[in-house]
Amino acid sequence: MIDGTRVDTITDGSEDASFTIQTTGAGILLALHVISAGTPDVTITDDLSHTLFAETGMANPSRRYPRDGVDSIAGVAVTYDGTRLVSEAQPFIGSLNVVVANGGVSTAFAIVLIWER
Repeated sequence: MIDGTRVDTITDGSEDASFTIQTTGAGILLALHVISAGTPDVTITDDLSHTLFAETGMANPSRRYPRDGVDSIAGVAVTYDGTRLVSEAQPFIGSLNVVVANGGVSTAFAIVLIWER
């Protein structure tokens, strides 16, 4: 089942904001869309502190489809041809924790997160 949410917030005097999106169980982060008047740094982690996404200076608007390299059962990176990594959407456990930095003082910020349960 595909699920998603939009969160609107305003950065504080330190140009930062943080919030948690409550999800149940586990999921796979499929996409995110950022709308901001500035060019913020955005980091998304799960309840195990696994970083699902991190980017500095995101342009407005920005849409991303976070992917990570796939490992074999031996723990070796899987490639298509020995050079191009195979990547997939990343699983997460629990909530999605979003941290915005350098977003500008009192600047409007919105993020849409889409995940599969």
